[in-house]
Amino acid sequence: MFIQKTCVGKKVQRLSHLPIKKSKCLFWEECVSNFYSKKYSSVVFVITDCHKASRLPDFLEKYGSIERLFPPSEQLLMTEYLLYSTSADSKYFPGCQVKETLVQWLERRNYLLAIFPLHNEEHLKKSASLMRIWNILRLEPFTCEELRDYFGDEIALYFTFHACYLSRIIPLAILGCLTWFLESYYSSSLIGAVFCLCAVIWSVFFLESWKRTNAQVCHRWSFIEMGQAKDWMEEWKEDIRTEYFGDWGIDPITGEQVLVYPYWKRLLRITICWLIVVWILLISIGIMFAFTQWEGQIEWKSSIPTLCYVLVVYVLEYTYTHIAEWLTQHENHKTQTEFENHQVAKLVIFQFFNMNMSLLYSAFFERDFFRLRSSLSSSF
Repeated sequence: MFIQKTCVGKKVQRLSHLPIKKSKCLFWEECVSNFYSKKYSSVVFVITDCHKASRLPDFLEKYGSIERLFPPSEQLLMTEYLLYSTSADSKYFPGCQVKETLVQWLERRNYLLAIFPLHNEEHLKKSASLMRIWNILRLEPFTCEELRDYFGDEIALYFTFHACYLSRIIPLAILGCLTWFLESYYSSSLIGAVFCLCAVIWSVFFLESWKRTNAQVCHRWSFIEMGQAKDWMEEWKEDIRTEYFGDWGIDPITGEQVLVYPYWKRLLRITICWLIVVWILLISIGIMFAFTQWEGQIEWKSSIPTLCYVLVVYVLEYTYTHIAEWLTQHENHKTQTEFENHQVAKLVIFQFFNMNMSLLYSAFFERDFFRLRSSLSSSF
């Protein structure tokens, strides 16, 4: 028999190479989920049948306790899954809707405001020490296990990228300091051109280096590759977001009761949200033109408008991050993947225009390379 790797209800990857012998127990079909841990090379069965529960103590003799088998991040995933999958019985919870979970009922009645885990001070101090700048430089992909165990895969992958980036940028930083030193004595544009060429070559090598590191991390931590995400989505049905709302209807294929939201209403919501995005982009472009005119009027101390514009850019970026999340919430996406894709699309478009519009305008419309150089030096 072959099993699927699951992470507390979230299917991740097919493990067709892992053979599992079928048990002689009569209630094998009652095994509700399984968890394959590459870290311990073991399979844990979460079983509801009392006859199979006697197998767990024998299995845990090797590890001593559940806490040693599952790291804190995976324990939180299991706790979250149990909380959000517990159904509410209308007999004990009045006004409970069809297939409404207990958490949804409590939130709808305003009995529950938020659910969040508390930090473990011992683990937090140990993980925080790894996130200091001098320790990040010494991090390697395989030494981020403590961060992964406590904060989860995404945070660990984020700091793995930081470690890779900081370690690879040191040669370029040394070359940049040398270029700055030489330009202060020799007024030659050739020095800057050589540095730009070296920066382009470095970026190519860095991307290839990160692809290699990312592949190693994905293999070690059993990540699903982004290229396989489409196949994964076609094979497995992703869980519905708890924030998704609609009317209950009958699925014509399975006959089950499912949440249905009209397509035209969802399309209308998405259209309105993107119109708001365009309106915010126009405001950002208008602010850029205003600072450009201000910079042209103040010839002395001309760096003041540029520095003010850079400050406004970062304020707008912070504000738009919250606006993008709010707009995406109102688009009523059914799955978390759809929600994240639409949110990332808004952030990428806005950050591109917000950070580069002034540079593109100076370079291609005004062709004022002195202002372009001033803007670049003020930004970085």
